[in-house]
Amino acid sequence: VALTLSDGTKVWLNSNSKFIYPAQFSLKERDVRLEGEGFFEVKSDTTKPFYVEIPNSESIRVLGTCFNVSAYEDNTENVTTLLSGKIAYHVPENNRTVTLSPNEQIRVDKETNKMEKYEVDAAEYSMWKEGVIYFNNEKLSVLAKKLSRMYGIDIQVSEEHRDSRFSGMIRHERGIDYITKLLTTTSNIECIIENGVIYLK
Repeated sequence: VALTLSDGTKVWLNSNSKFIYPAQFSLKERDVRLEGEGFFEVKSDTTKPFYVEIPNSESIRVLGTCFNVSAYEDNTENVTTLLSGKIAYHVPENNRTVTLSPNEQIRVDKETNKMEKYEVDAAEYSMWKEGVIYFNNEKLSVLAKKLSRMYGIDIQVSEEHRDSRFSGMIRHERGIDYITKLLTTTSNIECIIENGVIYLK
C-alpha cells in the first residue's frame, strides 16, 4: 500500500501493518504512528520535524530523508535502516538517542532495550516495496514469521530448525509453495501441510 500524506511525504506499508496519521499536520511537528513495516520518503521541512512512533515507545525524528522501519508488535526487535539523509532514533527506556547516517541500521531488542548499530546495504531492506522478498543469513523462525504475514498463512517451525539460517532473494509472486520447496531442497527440512498450516520440521 502506498500513501501520500498532506505534507507530500510518501509512505509504503508492508503486509499486516497499522499506520495512524492525521488528515492535516499541526503547525509545529508532523507525528505518525507505525506498527508493522513501512518505508518513508519524508518531504523536507526544517521548521516542522517528522516523528515516527513505533511499539516499545521508541521514536524516530526526521527532517527529510528515506528510511525503512520494521516494528511489528510480535517481533523481538525493532529495526530501522537509513537510505539517505539523517535520522535520530530515541529509546526512552534508557534515554538514549542514536543518529543514523546512510547505510546504517539500528536494532533495538524490545526486551532488554539494547541498541546495536550496523553498516548495511540499506537498499536491500526496502526491496519488499518492489515485490521482492530479501533475506540475508535470516533465522528460519524470523523468516517464517515474515512469510506468514505476506501470504496470510500459519507457518510453524520445529525447535530443531528455528535457528537454521537462510539467504536469498525471491519475487513475491512466486508464491509460498515455491519458497517452501526451495527451503526443503536446499536443506534437510521437511515441509508438511496439515489443516491449512505449514509445518517445517
